[in-house]
Amino acid sequence: MARTEDERLTVELTGLVLEREAPDELVLLDGTSTEYFDDPQAALAVRSRDEALGFGLELALLTPYVLAIASAVVQVLVEVAKGVLGDAAKKELTPHVVTWVRRVMRRDEPAAGTVPDGAGEGAGEAGPALTAQQARSVHDLAHRRALDLGLDENRAALLADAVVGGLVVAG
Repeated sequence: MARTEDERLTVELTGLVLEREAPDELVLLDGTSTEYFDDPQAALAVRSRDEALGFGLELALLTPYVLAIASAVVQVLVEVAKGVLGDAAKKELTPHVVTWVRRVMRRDEPAAGTVPDGAGEGAGEAGPALTAQQARSVHDLAHRRALDLGLDENRAALLADAVVGGLVVAG
């Protein structure tokens, strides 16, 4: 199954978070992400994940939760990128949006001409940085999403910190 650009970005951001918080789960990311995008609710179901993988409950559940949180964050980053990059037709804008989001995640080096003039501060060699306000908004969104998924306060705060940390210090 071919993944959409949003799904690819979600998997990349999830990988950044897992590198920091659960590196042992990186081997599960490809298979778990396929399951998640096929049926997010089933991938988040506690009993089926634990029984199917045979791992401890905490390990079996982290990757799908991070995927769900990262998916919401990627949607916000895509909207921010569209605002930064201007009003172009969606088909023409998509590669620029993906490039901008990857640069925020510091996964791709900027290619000449990929970001239009006026892309905002932080669009230099290291990639555009999130402003403090944008980072706080991403953190709040990730935290709310984690709580909505039923994670306890400590785990929700930890994952929200890891998502923002993955965006701010990746690369």
